Amino acid sequence: MLTLSGALGRLYLEQKSHLGRQLARRWLQSAIARELDLTETALRTWVRQAEIDAGRGRAGALATEERAMVFLEAGRRLEGFLGDAHAALGDREAVIGRELTKLHEEILRGRLSALRAQVAGATVRGEVAVVIAGAPEGGIAAEAPTDAVDDAIVSALAAGRGVREVADELSARLGRPRRALYRRALELKSR
Repeated sequence: MLTLSGALGRLYLEQKSHLGRQLARRWLQSAIARELDLTETALRTWVRQAEIDAGRGRAGALATEERAMVFLEAGRRLEGFLGDAHAALGDREAVIGRELTKLHEEILRGRLSALRAQVAGATVRGEVAVVIAGAPEGGIAAEAPTDAVDDAIVSALAAGRGVREVADELSARLGRPRRALYRRALELKSR
């Protein structure tokens, strides 16, 4: 049986052609999925989520998630996590549960910004579960920060890019609806 370090692994790493890389990648995904007793779709979803969690995935991929999201975080990283979540998802309602199965159980409720301010500078120990509300209907948080988006639109328009190109690029990068970005780019261009 071929292993990852075997001939296919070398083929996968050494292939120069786009088609060769695609075929090797699909074969590897299929072989790994079989080894883990998963479907290829489940494996792709799992890898995509791992990339998002590691900060390498599509920015804003969770911004349109309408279901509540649960994150497990170490207490020492909680303040940074809340800041990142606020920046990516907007100021949504959230619940922080600390040491949920222990004697010193603690539950905090509020918006992400208020929770971050509450834990700022504090030494949070133990295991922390953070539940964040999903995006409102329509897929994007109404309270999501728009200054950064507006700045990106204005700078792209100033660089000579067209409205359509700007909307396409930001939609792919931020995970926001293209139509809303297109409308906003038109508004900012007319100013």
